[in-house]
Amino acid sequence: MSRDGQRGGGFRSGCGARGLAYPVLSLMLLVCGLILVEGVARGQGPNHGASKFYPDSSEKAETLLRNAASLARDSQWSEAIEIYQRIIDQYGDKVAKLPKDKDKDRAVDQSSDEFVLFVDLRAYCHRSLAKLPPEARAIYRTRMDPGRALVPGRGEPARRRLAPARR
Repeated sequence: MSRDGQRGGGFRSGCGARGLAYPVLSLMLLVCGLILVEGVARGQGPNHGASKFYPDSSEKAETLLRNAASLARDSQWSEAIEIYQRIIDQYGDKVAKLPKDKDKDRAVDQSSDEFVLFVDLRAYCHRSLAKLPPEARAIYRTRMDPGRALVPGRGEPARRRLAPARR
């Protein structure tokens, strides 16, 4: 016996040939197994295409969007705002195909329906209303919140300015 109570002479690390044999053998078996299974473990076979996506869309809302955009182009702000608000109220939780801009339609191939962009109707209508000219947005503001009409030249709500101070 040695001085620290172990058999044999000196210190032994325990990592002899037997200690390395099991991890090396396990690794070799794992690599061989992966090579054999490689042909079977594919994500998709050759006949598996992407599944179709059917969004909760509304053709009626798409028609209303086209009508509202047409009215806005013709500077019929009140009618366009009314239609945008009706879309928000009735179809706000649905999506619709993005209406195509007539100027851009000429440059785009119309026969290809491979890529279609669907938009959230509520957000799209709000963006469309925000893009309207200032006079149209003023009509929208007075229609949606008549008590909050802006004082000309001041830029602050009339009811705040005219309200008595609270103590």
